[in-house]
Order: sequence, then C-alpha cells, then structure tokens
Amino acid sequence: YEGHSRHNLRHLYSKQELISKFLPHNLSHLISCNKSPFALNVILKQEECRSNNGLISIPKTFSLTNNPEESCLTFQRIISAFLLESNKSVSFDYNECTKIDLHTQALMDVILLDYTKFMHYCSKINRQLFKKHFPETFRGININDENIKKLLFSVGSPANLGIKQGDFPDIVKLKMCSYCAKYASKGISRTYQKEIDTTLMADYVVESLRKINKELTPEKLQDLCTVIGEILINAEEHSTLKHRFSIGYFQEKNERGRHFGLFKLVILNLGDTIYEKFKSPDCPNVTVVEKMRNLSKDYTSRGFFKDKQFEEEDLWTLYALQQGVTSIAEVTRGSGSIQFIESFFNIINLYFNICTCN
Repeated sequence: YEGHSRHNLRHLYSKQELISKFLPHNLSHLISCNKSPFALNVILKQEECRSNNGLISIPKTFSLTNNPEESCLTFQRIISAFLLESNKSVSFDYNECTKIDLHTQALMDVILLDYTKFMHYCSKINRQLFKKHFPETFRGININDENIKKLLFSVGSPANLGIKQGDFPDIVKLKMCSYCAKYASKGISRTYQKEIDTTLMADYVVESLRKINKELTPEKLQDLCTVIGEILINAEEHSTLKHRFSIGYFQEKNERGRHFGLFKLVILNLGDTIYEKFKSPDCPNVTVVEKMRNLSKDYTSRGFFKDKQFEEEDLWTLYALQQGVTSIAEVTRGSGSIQFIESFFNIINLYFNICTCN
C-alpha cells in the first residue's frame, strides 16, 4: 500500500479502483489471473456464482480434491459476496458440512486473511467509503459437527483471525504460518524464517507421534528437518507471488481397538503451475526448457500424445520433479522433489496414514 495517502483514498469512489489498488496480492491474483476459476470476469458470467444475500452454504464435503465442482462454486460465491455484490455482511453456513479437507480450508483462510487486511486498511482511512462498497463483517454459523468445530477453532479461520480458538485433547495443531519474501520485515532473512517454520513443523510432527507413543530417532528427525526446509524454500522461490503458507492438523483416534492418528500437513503457494513456469518465455533456465522441448518433440514424434492420456504438461511436470531440474538459472539448484517426497514417506510412513495434497 506504499504511496497511497489518506487523501488519495478519499477520492477513489469506484469499487473497482479500491480492489485494484488495495487488495492484498494473494486474493488479487486469484481474482485477476485469466486462468483462475475465481477470476471476477468468470464469476460475473455465471448467475449461480452469486450468494444468497451474503449467505453461503458450505457443502457437506468441502474439498477441492474430493468434491471439486461444489467446492469451487463455494469459493466463487465467497468472492462474489465480498467483492461483487452489495452485502452488509457475509455468513458461512456449516449446517450441512461434515468434512473439510485441510488444503481447502487453507485456501479459504488465505482469502479471508487477505480480505480482512483489505477491510482494515480501507476502513482505517475512510470507513464510510468502504461500507458503501463492501461488507464489513463475516462469520460462520450453524457449526454443529464436532469434527468441523475442532478443525475451525484449532487451525481454521476463527483461530487464524483471532476470533475464537480452542485446545482439544485429541488434536495437535500447527497454526497457519505465512512468509512472503517480497514483503518480509526488515532484519528477518529468508533463511532465518525458514529455520523458524521448519522447527515449528518438526515439533508438530514430533508431538503428533507422541500422541500414539512413537518417536523419531535423532537421525530421522534431522532428515525430516532437511526435507521440510527444502520444501518450504521451493514453495517460496517457485511461487509467482513469492509467498508460502503451511498448516498442520493431527487428530488422535481410538476406534475398534486401534490407536492411531490422522495426520494432515499442507504447504501452499499461489501462482503458475510447474508447467506454466517452465513454459513462460521469462523462465531464466533456458537450458532446461530446451531439454523439455526436445523431450516433447521426441514423445510427439512417437505418437504418445495421440489419445491425450499423457500430454506435454504431464511430461514436463514429471521431468521437473527430477534431481537437478529447476526453473532457477543456477546450476547448483534442483534437489529433486521426488527425492524429498520419498524421504518424507520413508520417515513418516512407519507410524502414520498420511493425507497429502499439492
């Protein structure tokens, strides 16, 4: 928001101008990127994307993986209620909701955190102008399911926004960590923040293991910290916005004589996919891009893409996961995502049923 004075904002009466000038970058990217299903020009074309006067029903299964169409529509209605409609307030109705996947909740939290920043900034400078165009409040209602309550009030939006949070004996939580290299506080280096977040995440894993009477050896704990640190750096460096989020949620279970836990960990960034990053004319690592193009030509000449079962995007993405392949123009980079994924599973699979999401 640097460079925008109190005087300037008082003269911005257009809703579009407020959005374009002051909306934080994650939400701004979601609504402006042409490839995004949450772009405002996409939402405007579909009547079903409107909320019910600011009321939005959260689906029974709120998951972009397991219920993508309904969950995507829910996000479109949330964005419409905040930025396109003329609502005084927004309500999320959880009456029918019985399952929320952590990655979907994480995306919702990113949206709500950015809208809250937008609301506080604009209201502080000219509250009447903000009230004229946007809802000033939002809330969750009819949160009846016990598991939904635990998720929301331990690591979900109410906890992240400081509205309401709770501790539950069967839950180990890793509240959302956020780091943006572009807007990082002076004096806090990327390496220093990575060490902080790595420690928090490793502690979360150790505490989760302790719930089921397991522990990592010192060597495996060191391996885990190395894996986490590399993934966090990758999530930040390869993000279009240079911004990463991480969140974790473990629930202890005792069912049918079995004592186990459900472990969930999400590392999230927004922006171009791996394929889009390499396909961009601005990709700095021209050597790797040229190898990928040659690989595509080789597969095309053999007719491997004929039935569209394995297209260029899949091929490039698979190649990008290998050791030594990176979009950054440094020969020492590219440690191999597959190597890190395998290392993580080797460490954790001894004890957990893991739910993972990209």
